[in-house]
Amino acid sequence: MISVKNATFAYSEHEIIKNCNFDVSSGKIIVLRGANGSGKSTLLKALRGLIRPSKGEIYYTRNCKISYLTQVNTLNPLMPISARACVELSLTQIELKKYQVKINEAFIGMKLSLLEHTYLKHLSRGQLQKILFLRALFNKADLYLFDEPFNHMDSDSILYACELIKYFKIKGSSFILSTHIDEVPEEIIDKVFDLDKHHCALC
Repeated sequence: MISVKNATFAYSEHEIIKNCNFDVSSGKIIVLRGANGSGKSTLLKALRGLIRPSKGEIYYTRNCKISYLTQVNTLNPLMPISARACVELSLTQIELKKYQVKINEAFIGMKLSLLEHTYLKHLSRGQLQKILFLRALFNKADLYLFDEPFNHMDSDSILYACELIKYFKIKGSSFILSTHIDEVPEEIIDKVFDLDKHHCALC
């Protein structure tokens, strides 16, 4: 699905990540671990194609669809759209019919069922984060790149979010998550990449 070969990422000649090598096949969950400034967000941006490695290459399988959830919300909260409509915004009619029941379950499981028709500007930071998470998740992709997806979420919603990730993993999608290692149940994690010391190494 995706292959990173000897990739180095630098800002103004300062190397953030050096000699990064890994492959991601279908149906895998990879967690990125490292201190602030170790390059977790940089790596996700590179995998999304927003920045290029200063050395090395990133290869994708043909027609690989990517869904990217940034750490910083880029959605205008004043946009006159409801929580439910935001989640369903990018879905085709066929996809909407396919995921209708699952979306219903997700709104209940993430404590959003009473907020479906609430405009985004009236949501709390945690509620908005859940909506952005669901929007990115149901934008069915081969590869999900999620940068701190559980920010501002309560613990029960995080557990349910992980169940949703597991559901799409079983369907063949892969995930690369930048998050605190103890937020994701160990039994669903396939690999952990440690980016400390400017290296990307399998743990």
